[in-house]
Amino acid sequence: MTKKTRAHKRSQVKKAAKLKAGRSFFARFGSRLKFAAAVIASALLATVSPADWNTQDKQLAPASITSSESTKKSLVRNVSTLSPTELADIPPEAFHPLPVTPSTTWTIQWLVTDQLGTPRMVFDESGSLANVSRHDYLPFGEELFAGTDGRTTAQGYLLAPPPPNATPADGVRQQFTQKERDNETGLDYFGARYYSSVQGRFTSPDEFSGGPQEVYSLGKGDPVKQALPYADITNPQSLNKYSYAYNNPLRFVDPDGHCGTPSGLSPGQVGICVASYIQSFWVPRGNPPGRGDNRGPNGQGGTSRIEVRVAVDLSKGTVTKTDETMGTSGAIFKEAGPKGKGGVQVSPPGKDEKGNLYFQINQHGTSSTPMALLGSIDNHLNMIVTTDGRVGITSGSTAKDYPSLEVFKYTVDTKGNVTTTLIRVKTESGNILDLGKKEKPILADPK
Repeated sequence: MTKKTRAHKRSQVKKAAKLKAGRSFFARFGSRLKFAAAVIASALLATVSPADWNTQDKQLAPASITSSESTKKSLVRNVSTLSPTELADIPPEAFHPLPVTPSTTWTIQWLVTDQLGTPRMVFDESGSLANVSRHDYLPFGEELFAGTDGRTTAQGYLLAPPPPNATPADGVRQQFTQKERDNETGLDYFGARYYSSVQGRFTSPDEFSGGPQEVYSLGKGDPVKQALPYADITNPQSLNKYSYAYNNPLRFVDPDGHCGTPSGLSPGQVGICVASYIQSFWVPRGNPPGRGDNRGPNGQGGTSRIEVRVAVDLSKGTVTKTDETMGTSGAIFKEAGPKGKGGVQVSPPGKDEKGNLYFQINQHGTSSTPMALLGSIDNHLNMIVTTDGRVGITSGSTAKDYPSLEVFKYTVDTKGNVTTTLIRVKTESGNILDLGKKEKPILADPK
């Protein structure tokens, strides 16, 4: 028996270590292969449902080609032929549009309004007087219910709704001047702000959106930023920023929470304002005591020498004069003097083959003072309102060089919002002697 040296022992130890490491590597690698194989097998098995397996005595059969696939016909089936089980499997999104169930609670009501546009009688779809409901209001819009001054339910008047409900029993929320009344607060929505018919006042002021430089701009400059954009400083009723329609609710209405639109203008109609005004402060310019209107073009207020407002209904082919004003021949103060003489004539409308309406507005006015010897205010405007609601001044129209002339258009939407459009402005010559001269042509493209 030979004796092993130390070097030989070291070599035996290295061989044993290598053999052990190799066995350990194969053991670890083998276990990892088994784990990976198990994961792959599980993934494959998860994609196959039990219905796809056969018994040991059968083999898997390939899927047969259906007749629809073989003939390339559409897979769409008639819903009426499906069974209840098949219908239940169809998601709701597949039905487009979704089935609509007719409502059985809606009703048709007809509103009969007064000259301000306020509904006074409400008929149902039958039109029977037995089912009519009636509404009366105080001048500023507070409703008078049954039990007030002899009004009874037998006459069609309604009982006051119990608080906090503000909608009457017939459910009509379009009330004073057809403004929608809020059911909780009882306030009327005028677009720019809310109105309280009980107080006869708006709940918020006509806001001034200018700054320090506009505080002293009275009726001039930016119509939004001037200090009194919707007021005339010489008309005290217009200075209260909470008041309604110059405190004259039987004559004026306020379609959008401001002032100046033709009375009773309704959605679908076109309003027109034609005004002759003296732009200078003094008349003649710079020479008191005669007073001018001291303003530029303003479609939402301001005094005039002559002003007329009309409402055009294209669907009915009518032109209705809603407002007419003759200014005063003021001395020192605009309103401190006699009212001028004259008036405005609006001709019956005509219609062309395209459906456009044509009519004429004629203004004539003279002073009630000796200044009438200088001449008169005269203009003759041939107006056109197209089928799409544009307003223009056609050929043959004439106006004098003095004073200034403005034409504005107004439209109102179903929410009471008013859109004002400037059609034409003719600035005065500054020479009052032009009152005695002839008229000159004036035109304006439809806008």
